[in-house]
Amino acid sequence: MTRIRQTVFYLFIFFYLFIFVVAAFCERPGGSPTATIVIKDGSFADDTFIENATVYINDISKNDYTVVYEPLIGGFFNFGAYLIYRLGNGTYTISVSAPGFVTQTRTVEITELKPHEFILTPGESIKKFLLSVEGIENGTIRSEKPGIDCGEDCYELFDENSTIRLFPTPDDGYKFDGWSDACAGDNVCNISIIQDETISAYFRKDKVMLIQPENIDFGNIFPGDHSTPKAITITNVSNSPLIFHQIELTANHSSDFTILNSSCQDNIIQPMNSCIIETRFSPSFVGSQKTNINIVVEDINHTNIQFPLTGYGFQTIFSYERIWPVHHNLHYFDKLTAIAVDPVKDHIYLVDSKKNQVLKYTSGGRYISAWGKYGNKEEEFDYPIGIAVSNDSYVYVVDGRNYRIQKFSNFGKFITSWGKQGDSDGEYNWHPEKHAGIVVDSEGFVYISDNINDKVQKFSDSGDFVFSFTSSKGINDIAIDSEDNIYVLGLNDNLVKKYSKSGAFINTWGEILSDDFVIPLGFSIANDIVYILDIAQESSITKMILKNTLYQVII
Repeated sequence: MTRIRQTVFYLFIFFYLFIFVVAAFCERPGGSPTATIVIKDGSFADDTFIENATVYINDISKNDYTVVYEPLIGGFFNFGAYLIYRLGNGTYTISVSAPGFVTQTRTVEITELKPHEFILTPGESIKKFLLSVEGIENGTIRSEKPGIDCGEDCYELFDENSTIRLFPTPDDGYKFDGWSDACAGDNVCNISIIQDETISAYFRKDKVMLIQPENIDFGNIFPGDHSTPKAITITNVSNSPLIFHQIELTANHSSDFTILNSSCQDNIIQPMNSCIIETRFSPSFVGSQKTNINIVVEDINHTNIQFPLTGYGFQTIFSYERIWPVHHNLHYFDKLTAIAVDPVKDHIYLVDSKKNQVLKYTSGGRYISAWGKYGNKEEEFDYPIGIAVSNDSYVYVVDGRNYRIQKFSNFGKFITSWGKQGDSDGEYNWHPEKHAGIVVDSEGFVYISDNINDKVQKFSDSGDFVFSFTSSKGINDIAIDSEDNIYVLGLNDNLVKKYSKSGAFINTWGEILSDDFVIPLGFSIANDIVYILDIAQESSITKMILKNTLYQVII
């Protein structure tokens, strides 16, 4: 009987060759079968075929192939095979299971003319189901148990009643946005395997919305007046509709800022569509003001963006009087880098760094004299970058690229000089083409800033080193008040730090400068009134009155 069954089995194989040809002209799924699987019961010595098995190909989607059982010879022999359609030649991992048998998984080489035989061993039946991950874009999905790890479509068989945890990883520039309904959980998907399941994960661009501009500064507005309205445009750059949960001003100074109207609130903004928020500033007092618009989006990440609004309550007391030089003057400026005023005679001294000269004018702008030329000798300069005048009318000039200080009479006669390049006491290492601060106190001591080493050095009027102290990063200028306190303006931190004439730290001005000044280039103090020049705010000058250790903005 065994020889008869073997003979029939080989006839069965050749019969399949005939089936492959005929099936091409029959109504079969996808045309002719491309692979054949024969499944036998291993508990019998004779060939006994299993009809109720399940065949899974683990490498590809179950939608990409079809398995059909074909009983070719009925009756006593009960021959049959599983025909696979739409499967190309190649190497695949195939799992075969049946009730009452142990599931068998192995890798096989599929060709059209080669049937593959699986012999199942009786045992406890562990049913498996297929978990499919599909439609993934802009990210990857990985399972805690090996099997799922893909950025597009992938599939794996898992035991019945097992719990599978899936983890999303977005591509650069994207965020995870949620799972399909089969998943339980926000960021991690926990799914119980009780049947074949197909799940999807969604990723969206990291930026839910594009906001233009990045901030709004209303500039200087008189208290009681209204600014011109300014608009914020929000564009939905995600793949999903955008719904705003909240658009409102924060508490800080919110009464002086107004949201006039908004086409964003209570509207659904479709992908690549925009809405507008219109705002206005109406200051109630003089000084810096700022607030934020709190924008909250209804999405899985509860995206929250703080959009900054700033403005300045501004009131000026300056009026234009004259500009100089006028046409009949004997000298015209090339590149001015410093200015100083004689506290006794009221003369004005200017430093022209390109012409390497010091120019002297009356307070009305009338030209008096000039001295200096390019060089490194007495009365010569190489890019002068600072100037100061003492109470006894001596003029001190910072000679930039020569790394020295030159002292002159108010008529321009050379008296002495000191200094050299270096990092030690009495030496300078300032940036040779940037402004260097220099002031003289009531006793004639000279203070000079070093913007490379971030320190201020004190000298006698003849150039003897007294002491030094460190201060703000990138010192841009220094000033002195009527009590010989030293004020240091830092370019990198936009802070003013106050020191005693002995170099002891007193306090810091912080908020007004960090809020209002972008590039504070220089400042000066006269009769306890502070003048600060900001070249990034339309070259504005702000005037403040010192009150003990505090200050009051008056323009």
